[in-house]
Amino acid sequence: MLYEANHAGLHTSFEYSLSENLNFPLHIHRSFEFIVIRRGLLKLTLDNDIYTLSPGEGALIFPYQRHAYTSEAENQLYLCIFSPDLAGGLQKELKGFLPERAVFRVDLARFEDTYDNACMQKSIVYYICGRLLQSCRLIPRERFNDSGELIERILRKIDESYESECTLSLISKELNYDYTYLSKYFRKMTGMSFPYYLNLCRIALACRFISEGNCPLSEAAFRVGYASIRSFNENFKKITGKTPSHYRKEHSGKGFDSPRSV
Repeated sequence: MLYEANHAGLHTSFEYSLSENLNFPLHIHRSFEFIVIRRGLLKLTLDNDIYTLSPGEGALIFPYQRHAYTSEAENQLYLCIFSPDLAGGLQKELKGFLPERAVFRVDLARFEDTYDNACMQKSIVYYICGRLLQSCRLIPRERFNDSGELIERILRKIDESYESECTLSLISKELNYDYTYLSKYFRKMTGMSFPYYLNLCRIALACRFISEGNCPLSEAAFRVGYASIRSFNENFKKITGKTPSHYRKEHSGKGFDSPRSV
């Protein structure tokens, strides 16, 4: 199984494309991924389920869900991959849950547009999430009784606790694995160290707090899990290329910028 580091879900990251005859092996990432069929059929493997999608049918894959695509005949589809932060307040409503059945129908006409600016991008993200909530029953993730592969379990632990105390030492004890082994395993699977990935998650959320309101920088640092403003400043600049104050001057009230990719 692949972990896609390029879809780490950084702040307002958004990708949208029209694809044909998609085939992709089992993989996971931190972003949401939506797919809807325009023409033909596509087989979607999602965790332990297999769906055959037909025109007008879409599926929203949640962060850290295993998924793969198989085209057994010609098809055409829209693919949208977006950061959890783009969902705004819906992110909290969806976090910790999974759809009982991930497939639902959408209005294909909505996907014929170009989503080349932040307002349009947020509009399609909210439409997708809104249709999901209208069509699908959400169930607490733990009720699926699917522990998944080790890398999934680590990433979920980070996602559950990165806003507070979150260390590899604590996770290794919870999962009953050797700390040194997990450290090497995490780097091998993701291509980055545990501390760097943890900081990616924290800084992505801090960018949203800073750009969407009047949150003081010290409060943003505390809310995303930093005990030291110095550590927050250092990591913020390392990941975004800017200081928090510079970022706020450029993007306060916009919420449209993204940290540079890994």
